[in-house]
Amino acid sequence: MGMLLANVVARQRGLLSEELQAFIADRLLAPSLIVRPKKEHFDPNAVIEAMKKDKKRTSEGLALIMMKDGYDMLRVNDLSSFEAANALARIGIVLNT
Repeated sequence: MGMLLANVVARQRGLLSEELQAFIADRLLAPSLIVRPKKEHFDPNAVIEAMKKDKKRTSEGLALIMMKDGYDMLRVNDLSSFEAANALARIGIVLNT
């Protein structure tokens, strides 16, 4: 779920094309989920609280490693709770949970 979240945020920030995000989600990540996530797995409060405990976190913002077009990786420490919650909602829609 973390990779799906990172790709949605990268898309929303204009770092990842819609086509590449959809390809990765539809062809690689979603099919590899052994257990289909349930709606409660996308509870923004629970996910954000877990992200606050991430060892990569060095500031008030949440840490996230995202892929950009060209497959370059980018580490950010400024992900807001609002961005994370919006991305989680989007993932739930994509996975029909």
